Amino acid sequence: MWTEAAQAGLAGLLAAAAMFSVVIGSVLGLVLRPRERIVANILAFGAGALINALAVDLAYGTALHLKHTLHISGFTAWLYVASGFVAGGLFYFFASAYIDARGGAPRHPYRMKMMLLAERHDLVRSVAAGLSRVGLLRVLKPDEFDELLPRLNRVGVTAGTVILRQGDPVESVYFLVEGQARVLHDTARTWDLRDDTILAVLGPGDVFGELEVLGGSHCSSSVQAIADCVLMQLGRDDFEALLKRSSALREALLELDGKRLAANIRATPGDERRWARLADQALGHITQSEAADATREHGEGSPLALWLGNVLDAIPGSIVIGATFTSLASIEAAFLVATFLANLPESMASADTMRRAGYAPAKIVGLWGSLVLLAAVMGALGNKLFASAPPQVLGLAEAVAGGAILALVAQVMMPHAFEGGGRYVALSTIAGFLVAFLLSTIGLE
Repeated sequence: MWTEAAQAGLAGLLAAAAMFSVVIGSVLGLVLRPRERIVANILAFGAGALINALAVDLAYGTALHLKHTLHISGFTAWLYVASGFVAGGLFYFFASAYIDARGGAPRHPYRMKMMLLAERHDLVRSVAAGLSRVGLLRVLKPDEFDELLPRLNRVGVTAGTVILRQGDPVESVYFLVEGQARVLHDTARTWDLRDDTILAVLGPGDVFGELEVLGGSHCSSSVQAIADCVLMQLGRDDFEALLKRSSALREALLELDGKRLAANIRATPGDERRWARLADQALGHITQSEAADATREHGEGSPLALWLGNVLDAIPGSIVIGATFTSLASIEAAFLVATFLANLPESMASADTMRRAGYAPAKIVGLWGSLVLLAAVMGALGNKLFASAPPQVLGLAEAVAGGAILALVAQVMMPHAFEGGGRYVALSTIAGFLVAFLLSTIGLE
């Protein structure tokens, strides 16, 4: 029988062995850059194995141990384990969101994409709220609005900026969403804005440049921002295509300078919720170029956040491995295999994402490799703190770690696997579950 120090050392080695797949995966991801479908199905296999290990070996095994050692009812044992899972899951949920917001999202390609989509939703909801004040656009049908929204370019200008200058060619229509601008006409041809006549003051909901775009003429007056403004810009070709499709927009445009359209705008206030809902429908996907640009933007200067995110994903499993190790016979083969398989594809996909974020290969492998050393430390520490602890303390520690791992499976692994592998990941998940279940039942008599 080995000493406590030797036992803790062996527990650390087991945790490091299970974690070493992140180094293998990061190297494979950088060198081979495997197809996304392959990575997704390996990830699904690992997720299925983890689900079995969490349900059979961790949750049920812990509850059964508590029931027999503490002589409590099955429901009380379940309540004990369930509270730990809830606590661990909530901790992972909020900690992961915090780390992602500070630059840790590139460690998971799926989380990175979801963050980009969330940012786009926020932007488009803001834009839609502004567009709801543009009377000219309220005549559009939902499908016409769907077509319009991706073609708009958001432009921000500061007070004093000349948006259009009299005499210059006009290639876009502008919708004023926020701020104020004034229309100036240089009658004396002095080309000094201070001498121009103010024809109108524009506010949120006003449109300008449409007549010049349709007529192919130069700007008849200058438009200058009075305050900081947010504009939505629509190019000539897109505007003409929209007019060809929408007869209602053509009619509204003809009435733009008349009192009837102004009266209709005042009589029908915009429904911002409707426009936001339509805006959501127009959000199809994040293109590869957008994802690459945003990945570089969010990845810069965030190695600590990436590392902390990887620690958050990896440490709970290491603690469980260390806490449950008391002898060679106590090794949970299913949990070790599941942890190894789950880490492998995650690091493969993450390595490529981090590479696109601008990280050097040596730094990527180093970030992942440091987790192996940390896993050894946490495995040994988990063994030292919990292996000989009272059953209720050990059970709670395992349950909290299990909740964090289950949140990782649900929040990252399965969505990423399904997105990359489609419906076939269901078969891979079942296969992983059954292989881990086989390892869990081999020792049964």
